[in-house]
Amino acid sequence: LALAAAVILTQTGCTKKDGGTAGGDTAANSNIKKATNAELKIGLSQEFENMNPIVANMMATTYMQRMVMRSLVVIDADGKWVTQLAKSIPTVENGGAKITKIGGKDTVVAKWDILDNASWGDGTPITCNDFAFSIRVAASPNVSVGDKEVYTQIAKVDWDPKTPKNCTFTYDKLRWDFYQLAQTWPMPAHLEEPIFKKYGSIKEGYEKNSLYTKDPTNVGLYSGPYVVTAIQLGDHVSFGVNPKFYGTPPKIQKILCKVIPNTEL
Repeated sequence: LALAAAVILTQTGCTKKDGGTAGGDTAANSNIKKATNAELKIGLSQEFENMNPIVANMMATTYMQRMVMRSLVVIDADGKWVTQLAKSIPTVENGGAKITKIGGKDTVVAKWDILDNASWGDGTPITCNDFAFSIRVAASPNVSVGDKEVYTQIAKVDWDPKTPKNCTFTYDKLRWDFYQLAQTWPMPAHLEEPIFKKYGSIKEGYEKNSLYTKDPTNVGLYSGPYVVTAIQLGDHVSFGVNPKFYGTPPKIQKILCKVIPNTEL
């Protein structure tokens, strides 16, 4: 990735052991610690913003968001769409999506079910309301959104309060790739909605007062395998393991992303 100027393990380095080394070489090698999964250091050639998934639009931020955020689906290294927060990808063939007319216009209505154990870093379950809230924030004329169209092409999200993880997404028009819009990020409504209600009517009021700005190490803001443990804009971001992550725990315990503005050696 062009953003990563360097990826360095926290130890001095990894050295291949060759048989029959001279005594001096053996002594030198003994001073080099064996690489572990304790910490990964990544150099970034671009600065970043805070981790608010609605507002962020810099490539370095997008790169780091994948450590702390999860969407319904994502495209994998083989170019295939796979689930993250969703139990399955709805299609017309499997009955999860249907083409219907709303207001005389053809559109798609799809059922998205969120994993039962998916939660925010503070243990609060991720629900349909988190997606409905993010779409509402993105639609606001007072919020500067990095990719507004991804959100506004979802007309609404409905659910039964008795089953808050079973969502019905209604899209604003008929499109074959509707499931790719499920890369919309959910927002922790239990934390961010009161702020949006208070400041959302003010131009850029929400962005300035969001917990992603005011309290970026609040674990409840994140849904991925890591949470932000420290952040200094223009310099670095530190990540630690999210103990509430619903998936396989990450092997690397700590990640440090450091801005290296001058990559010329």
